[in-house]
Amino acid sequence: MTASDRALAPGAAPPDAEAVLALLAAYLATPLGGEALAALRFYRDREELERLQRRWSEAAVWRRERGAFPFAALGDPRPLLEDAAAGTLDGPALVQIAAFAEQTGSLRANLLDAAGQDPRESWPLLAELAEGLPRLDALAQGLRRALLPSGEVSDEASPELARLRRQLGRQRQLIESALGREMQKLGSGGDGALQDTLITVRNERFVLPVRAEARRRAPGVVHGASSSGQTVFVEPLETIELNNEAIRLREAEQAEQRRILRELSRQVAAAAPQIASAAGVCGALELEAAKARFAEDYAATRAEFGEALELRQARHPLLVATLRGQADRAVVPLTLRLAPERMLIVSGPNTGGKTVVLKTVVVAAWMAQCGLPVCAGGAELPVFDALWADIGDVQSIQQNLSTFSSHLVHIRGILEAVTPASLVLLDELGTATNAAEGAALAIEIGAWLRERGCWTLISTHHDSLKAWASQQPGAVANGSVAVDPVTLAPSYQFRMGVPGVSAGLDMAERLGLPAAIIAGARGRLSREQVEAAEYLQKLQENLAAAEEQLRGLEARERAVGAREQALAAHDRTWQQKQMASLRAEMERRFAAFAEAGDRRWQHELEELKASLTAAQQRKLAAARSRQRREAAEAWQAESAAALGEESAAASSRPEVHPGDPVRLRGSRALARVLRRLADGGYEVAAGAVRMQVGAAEIEAVSPPARPAAASAADPDRLTPATLELNLIGLRADEAEARLDKFLDAALLAGAEQVRIVHGAGFGVLRKLVADALRAHPQVARFAHPPQNQGGTGVTLAELK
Repeated sequence: MTASDRALAPGAAPPDAEAVLALLAAYLATPLGGEALAALRFYRDREELERLQRRWSEAAVWRRERGAFPFAALGDPRPLLEDAAAGTLDGPALVQIAAFAEQTGSLRANLLDAAGQDPRESWPLLAELAEGLPRLDALAQGLRRALLPSGEVSDEASPELARLRRQLGRQRQLIESALGREMQKLGSGGDGALQDTLITVRNERFVLPVRAEARRRAPGVVHGASSSGQTVFVEPLETIELNNEAIRLREAEQAEQRRILRELSRQVAAAAPQIASAAGVCGALELEAAKARFAEDYAATRAEFGEALELRQARHPLLVATLRGQADRAVVPLTLRLAPERMLIVSGPNTGGKTVVLKTVVVAAWMAQCGLPVCAGGAELPVFDALWADIGDVQSIQQNLSTFSSHLVHIRGILEAVTPASLVLLDELGTATNAAEGAALAIEIGAWLRERGCWTLISTHHDSLKAWASQQPGAVANGSVAVDPVTLAPSYQFRMGVPGVSAGLDMAERLGLPAAIIAGARGRLSREQVEAAEYLQKLQENLAAAEEQLRGLEARERAVGAREQALAAHDRTWQQKQMASLRAEMERRFAAFAEAGDRRWQHELEELKASLTAAQQRKLAAARSRQRREAAEAWQAESAAALGEESAAASSRPEVHPGDPVRLRGSRALARVLRRLADGGYEVAAGAVRMQVGAAEIEAVSPPARPAAASAADPDRLTPATLELNLIGLRADEAEARLDKFLDAALLAGAEQVRIVHGAGFGVLRKLVADALRAHPQVARFAHPPQNQGGTGVTLAELK
């Protein structure tokens, strides 16, 4: 007995291998992927195994980054390549090959074209596989140019075909014109010879439907009659030669189409090796994508390879598939570790899950070494050279072998083939024969496998085999599947390091066998057997209680953590609500304060207006605007202090001294500080204009400028009589804010006229300036200057 490298070969495939592959096949949409799955191999090289596990993991990343690729659109072109070599491909077959070539190009681009990341860093192994996709773009373009989507040959396939079709079209027009004239002669209806005024085709020739009784009124060739015999189809004499020419052109067209299809078939045949190679790569890529989808749906992981056999939260994929969608049932995961031990004796009651433990381990090992995801939370496995399993009833009627004999024959073959790198699974070893002899044989087989260093899992009911395992520390470990200590119902929980209880008599009692039989059977047990069973039962009960206590502690820990998170979230929510309420109250009070101040100032201003000159009124309006801004700044500062916040503007406000050059908020013009005012503001000079500004109006202190001659062309240069503002390049909201501040400064400086440069453009800024000036109470009038002074790109405004 030898092991093959085929995934389903003896010595590689566990009992459930084909069913597991069927689960994976459900994720494949093309024969190409199915062929790649059928060629699956069992690998024994650690470096290659790690590479295969990384590759499907990269496919999972690729799916997340680029989305699912539509593999279903990839047909298998290889059956068509034989016809291509014979030059007999028809139009639809060529269109199918063109579609395949385009899809392979899309697949290559999807995997290799960078889109924010380098694919050779994100999925290097997939990219390496995709680089094996040959470029078939030229072939696809040539086929698409020559063929319509329906498979018909396009006019663009050749100049000769286009010429013939043009001639054929003109010929049909001549025929239709001639037949039209003939229909006018013959007429229709009661006195006419025609059955209907239409042109039809018989035997590829254009004919007219003539009433049978009027046949002699329509000279020509008859090409048949209707099923009722009331209509005959006549080709008028005038169109015979025209139809002959049309048929000649149609035959020439068909010949040219056949020539074109042969040429396209020849091109496909020349590219046949590349097409076949592309099909193989596409199948491999689809299989990797299917593995990634399987891993996502079955919560599978990438296997690691080392010196230990360790599975964490492992599940048999067939059980996952069977119980999927059943809310009241779930797979109980398996966790075990063998190191330094290489042998595990699994015991426990019938239907308790011992065989499932063995199958879960061997299926995980097989999937890992076939490059498939492992259904586990984590998996570290040795690299096995073979997987040997004796599981289930192998009775052979044909060979006249009993169940016990068949098991022994199978085990003999396994013992002949094993090496220290083999994984061996023996289910219910030593059963179906005398209990004492079967137990002795099981111990000797276990000792033989231990001496050879094989990785071995054995399920058993023999107490002597469990006892033997406990006497082999560091080499053999015990494990058990648990049962409910009261009901004896299996829980399917695996416990490492503890032998299990078979509980055959207890289960028989629970299932209703007569009490006298149960009592008699118990009386036949030796004192040692009774004490051993009671000890194991007590051990299982203590373990169950400890596990229940541990689960309770873990549940309480999770509840405490959730409670702490809820309290922290509640505290944050309460603080946010309190801050929002306080801010709302502050804003309400400020609005009331501002409204009362407005009314008071408005009343006082109305009383003073009568006695003030125009210049004084302008200065008063500017002072009023400044005071309102300063009041708002003061209120905001108080609000921030009340809320325990620090104004970002105040904390970053520069220190200003007389003589410092500064830049005012909302203006590109530089000003110089003259003195500090008692209210915390500053008196500054901007050109020839002196003005008083609040501290918040100073945006930044500029480094001292080198003396330079004033430029008459400077757009921000100020004069006593005229101020200029340049709004070009600003957004509407920025321009509006800057215009408002500019008008305040101009009024404070006593300017009589201002110049606002907004550009012509689409008129957005021009309309904004006009609306703002029209609404401003201190603007007397405004207009555009002559064209040589800026025209519609400038607005001049006179102030009151």
